[in-house]
Amino acid sequence: MFLKKVSKQTRALQEYITSINTSHMDFHTFCEQHMEVLEQLSEDELRQQALITEWERRQNEAKVKQLQKEEMPTKNVKGDRKVVRTTYEVCAAHKIPDGLDLQDKSVVKSWHVRYGVLHINYVDGRQYALESVYDIDSDYKYGESEIIDADDECVEYEEDEDQ
Repeated sequence: MFLKKVSKQTRALQEYITSINTSHMDFHTFCEQHMEVLEQLSEDELRQQALITEWERRQNEAKVKQLQKEEMPTKNVKGDRKVVRTTYEVCAAHKIPDGLDLQDKSVVKSWHVRYGVLHINYVDGRQYALESVYDIDSDYKYGESEIIDADDECVEYEEDEDQ
């Protein structure tokens, strides 16, 4: 991975940037004050720094989401109803007939997937339905589950409606 090849200069810049308290200034002011350091970096080093910064941002987003989940109360009570949302990932793949370009409008009028079947409508009127190469009948046995606010899924509790 080329991120391991980050130069000493880029690492030094990264350490320098993180050591500075920038809460009182905007990005433009920061750049003006530190242009000297930035001008010493090559275009590749700046790209590497941008990738590292983006990776760190995504890591921080994941940490924030995890903390929000951990801090969210999970007790299901009137006024703060909860549900368990489970997401199942179902994947289908269909073999395209040899030599066919589905985007070629001179051959293919349209195509779509419905109920796990690839439907191809040719310009000359022929129609083909191709099953997935995978068995996509999900058994809904394993999924990603989380406790969320009932309002997020538009779920209403009948016992709350009576009162």
